[in-house]
Amino acid sequence: MKKVLSSVIACVAMIGLLSSCVEEQIKTTFEVDAAEATITVTVVNLGTGEDVTSSATISTSAGSVSGNKITIVGNNSISQTTVNVTASYVAPNGTYSTTEPVTVNALRAGGKAYYSVTINVGEVTPIGEYTFEIVDVKDGDPIDEITYFDKATIEEASKKWAHNESEYLLRGIVTYQTKVGKEVYQDGYRAEGWEEIVDKLVADFESTISLDIEDKTADIVVSAWSYYTAWVTLTTKMWTKEFYAIDKMGNKTLIGDTGYFEYSSQYEYDEMASPSHASHYVAGHGVDDDPHGHGHGHSSGHGGDNAGGGIVLGD
Repeated sequence: MKKVLSSVIACVAMIGLLSSCVEEQIKTTFEVDAAEATITVTVVNLGTGEDVTSSATISTSAGSVSGNKITIVGNNSISQTTVNVTASYVAPNGTYSTTEPVTVNALRAGGKAYYSVTINVGEVTPIGEYTFEIVDVKDGDPIDEITYFDKATIEEASKKWAHNESEYLLRGIVTYQTKVGKEVYQDGYRAEGWEEIVDKLVADFESTISLDIEDKTADIVVSAWSYYTAWVTLTTKMWTKEFYAIDKMGNKTLIGDTGYFEYSSQYEYDEMASPSHASHYVAGHGVDDDPHGHGHGHSSGHGGDNAGGGIVLGD
């Protein structure tokens, strides 16, 4: 959170001490940080079924790469875009390179988004006269589940809001939970005679996926005379992973499948003018009685919700 300070009327209060003084009032203008999306990449060698991420070279059409993480920083916000992620891997039987697209959803300034992608390199080891193909089929449209922070109870403009009906900025910390990754939810179909092979292919897949659930925090500063809100969107995609055997004549047969969920999460903050004080509202403006971040929001008895300390997004 970037800010510019002006018009200081001073009093000094030491942290940890109760002080009696003329209230410090600083008119503050702040800017929200740029939106940021993170993609976690896993690379799997289909020939062995092993996770070879640490040995692969990862590149991207957007953002920067560090280890197996790709970070995309917006120019304030991020527009919906497709990021092409490429993994190259040198195996004993050759060099492989595969590209997978990742859809990054639109994200407001200050927002954080978390995605994962699994990239398969190489080929499933042939058995006898058969080679194998693995295809991921999307089952229906993604499902979005939105959870607002616990003080957002006012319904307006298709969102839930809290109300800062004061001239003061509010400061706080939002605690929210992200869910990112994949998990198998059904064993699926097995063709007669292919059960053992399909079971191994599914086991290899399960051994290289993960589901990460984390608690994260975000600092917020709320403009004076505003409705404000914070929320997390959990997006769930359903997939069927289909396994095909291909004989030497090129005939392709479905030998089994398995169903799995893919999860991504994004946190966002928004505010708008308080309907009862619209003429007073200017985005990013307000009187700040804690310009150095020593406390958690305005608490000097001037009304409005105190954003500090207790903003939590429920599970």
